[in-house]
Amino acid sequence: MPFLTKPLIRLLLPLTLLAAPGCMRGNETASYNNGLSFVGRPGQKEFDTASWSLNRGLGNNPPPQIVLHLPDGDLDDAKLSDPKALQDRGWALEDRGNGNTILSLSRAGHTLYSEFDNGKWVGVQVNASSDGEKGKNILTIDGKTFSLPISEEEMVRLFGKPAERWPER
Repeated sequence: MPFLTKPLIRLLLPLTLLAAPGCMRGNETASYNNGLSFVGRPGQKEFDTASWSLNRGLGNNPPPQIVLHLPDGDLDDAKLSDPKALQDRGWALEDRGNGNTILSLSRAGHTLYSEFDNGKWVGVQVNASSDGEKGKNILTIDGKTFSLPISEEEMVRLFGKPAERWPER
């Protein structure tokens, strides 16, 4: 078994440190104090995930008016917060234990999630897949309709500057 020599370590260490930041880069994220957030892949100029969470931001965020626009009909926050209604529409139930339940559906290049904690609705998420079609006007939040992926410029135009942005810009 070969041993690493000091000259070899001196050569490899800087190369490893140079490569590490690229491998460790996280997702692009933009979060608002009302629990709304957007996520995109590193270096991407668009966000392909939009979500609302009761416990994100300032916490205990009342749900905004949410409408998910699907080919077989719209789902508003009343329907998104009703596990039985979602299951009746073909959403799959996943029990994650400790009272945490996720209902999900994949359709037209998007994956949709609605999350519950001990029966209480605590979040919704819409992911646009990288190989799917753009979800034109797939989501309306507080009367503002948008497509996924969404550009940062469009996000800021609709919802204002995010409270948190990573990486910072």
